[in-house]
Amino acid sequence: MPRPRARAGLAATAGVAAIVAAACASPLDRLTGPSADQLASLAFASLDSAPATHLGGSFSNAGRRFTIDCTVNRSGEAQGTVEVDGRAYRLIVSGGRTYVQGQGFWAAYGDATVARLYGESWVLLDPGGVSSAGGPASPCGVARSLRGRRFQLKNDGDAKIGGQSAVQLSDSSGRLYLTTGKQPRLLRIQSARGYRAPDGSSDLRLDFSYPARVDLPPPGAFLNPADASTFPAHYVAEAVRTGRCDASGCQLTATMRNLAGPPAARSTVTLRLRAADNSDLGSCSVDLPPIPYQQTQDVSCTVGGAPWTSFFGSSSDRRYFARATIQNPPYDS
Repeated sequence: MPRPRARAGLAATAGVAAIVAAACASPLDRLTGPSADQLASLAFASLDSAPATHLGGSFSNAGRRFTIDCTVNRSGEAQGTVEVDGRAYRLIVSGGRTYVQGQGFWAAYGDATVARLYGESWVLLDPGGVSSAGGPASPCGVARSLRGRRFQLKNDGDAKIGGQSAVQLSDSSGRLYLTTGKQPRLLRIQSARGYRAPDGSSDLRLDFSYPARVDLPPPGAFLNPADASTFPAHYVAEAVRTGRCDASGCQLTATMRNLAGPPAARSTVTLRLRAADNSDLGSCSVDLPPIPYQQTQDVSCTVGGAPWTSFFGSSSDRRYFARATIQNPPYDS
């Protein structure tokens, strides 16, 4: 039976030859293929040209710790979730404008009054809004600030990132992990201890993936600090007048103006009567109707009851005045 043995021998010889060839090819490819710097440049070029990039991780900037989970498109538009020192908010960058949503942002960058006023509404930031409060101009764009660096990388060989085969490159600034193949893509950036990126970021670790093209539209409704009409209704009393007054009661009318937009919650005005000596003569309340931006409307109610009846029937000094107190969420302190 010489032929089967011959075939088995040939197969074994071919298998050994393939293993030897593979073992010899890897170092040769590493010597004759792109350098570590060239691989990194290709990966950053791929990052710039990708229709969309998802990145997640953390870094420090301006004394704050950022954790991000963002999707960014080629033009720099972005959406995602950002945490600043443990306070979370949502972020959209679209059409050259930045919007944030979440009291966590205003608790980190603003104050309690601002956080209460903005609540969970989307808010348009002024240009450079995040950076003016301390931090990178766009936390979701932090990876792109690294693309202009000058590399002096070495190829550390194969690695695994999330179960995926990768190539590890390193220099004094940290490590890059790239996909294998002729068109490498970034999988992870991890900075070395003490290294500071051109935008001031440090202690950085970001993981990358590449979804299909995504649309990143602006929010459908948002507050614009430069446009009062986008805010919830803000009522003020421009005047309070007395009408017909007798022993049964005294009619009061307030002229109300809305300094902002549509109502966000029930608002009321309480009209209180006081005598000349400031003694309380009673009060009445009325719900405020929707009033258009910068328009006025009169609301009325009648004060009655024992204090008013006693004052009207027996006081020798019938001088009195009325004051308005407005309950107007979210502006109430």
